[in-house]
Amino acid sequence: MNEALRKLRIAPGDYAAELTKPEGPSTGGGVQARQNLRLVPRTAGFPTLVAGHANQAEGTAELRTYEYLDRLHKKQFDRPIELDRMQYSELVVLAKGLFEALRLRTAIVEAPSDLVEATATKPPPPSRGGARVVVVLIAIAVAAALVIWLVTRD
Repeated sequence: MNEALRKLRIAPGDYAAELTKPEGPSTGGGVQARQNLRLVPRTAGFPTLVAGHANQAEGTAELRTYEYLDRLHKKQFDRPIELDRMQYSELVVLAKGLFEALRLRTAIVEAPSDLVEATATKPPPPSRGGARVVVVLIAIAVAAALVIWLVTRD
């Protein structure tokens, strides 16, 4: 699975997809059967992203939409995700086909409503532009008063 996934790279972080291995020598009777599908950047400065997961014991897999990843990224980093949408779509199609070939019921999932609400209603950061304007206006007024005082002092 990982060999097939690694062939597709996603810009701009030169991401490669990989399915994590369960911890330890076995899955502990299915308790540790969940494996994350991660996007691991090969370029420094880009975060590792979780694009979905598979669970052999349950026979299921989930893949996250681009919008889901973008919402998670906005929540965590306060900025949109840097990931080529078309290349990510190609990965989702490839991963879905591979999961289904392994007989996993695969769903493409949208962002949960609480995540959509959290990122949609987040207030913008406070602007400092208004404070700067006030400081500049005060400085101009002080300078003008000083000039008037100097001129009228005679």
